[in-house]
Amino acid sequence: SRNQINQGDALQLGTLTAASSFKVLSASGVKLLDLEAGSTRELTYASVGVGGPSAALPFTDVKPGQWFYDAVAYVSGEGLMTGITADTFAPNGTTTRGMIVTILHRLEGSPAAGGSSFSDVASKAEYASAVKWAQASGLVSGYGDGRFGPDDFVTWEQMLSILYRYADSKGCDVSGQSSVSAAVSDYAKPAAQWAAANHMLPSEFTASRAVVRGQLAVILQQFCETVVK
Repeated sequence: SRNQINQGDALQLGTLTAASSFKVLSASGVKLLDLEAGSTRELTYASVGVGGPSAALPFTDVKPGQWFYDAVAYVSGEGLMTGITADTFAPNGTTTRGMIVTILHRLEGSPAAGGSSFSDVASKAEYASAVKWAQASGLVSGYGDGRFGPDDFVTWEQMLSILYRYADSKGCDVSGQSSVSAAVSDYAKPAAQWAAANHMLPSEFTASRAVVRGQLAVILQQFCETVVK
């Protein structure tokens, strides 16, 4: 804590050694920088750690060595994704459309928004605020018949389109485009080509396939660390 700090001033917080971490409780208008040897990286997340999570994950279905372990530790530590129960993450479970907008809403700091016009989004639903925000921000527009489908599984092309629009809304560079051999709906082609350019597509990409939670954790970590860093 420091009473007098002016714009442009820097305050060194200290040095973290392996397996240590801290939480950022309030950082309005403050840039948090990771001054690793040879690089300076801006951090925008709630928790900062070195050498992985400081405590074992509580999820019995996520174990060290699994391809999604580090990503689940990351999204869990950042408060972006929670388990479906206190000790179950369900890495092979499907992700719903309500979940993906809730995650981005958390990443944005859970801002308030006006009402949603979707007929199938109840005002007291756990994802209601996130859907309102996503609609007001232009990230989602629903199915075109007044429905959003919050409990429907989100497909790869839907998810990538939402991430693409979010990155664009944050002023991130979304100009990179690489070819995609898989069939993709016209509306999602720019997003899929952008994702390919940013190495965010799995080796076996099917645009209409449901996104499972382990895959989403991996994509979110990459998205946060390389796109909206």
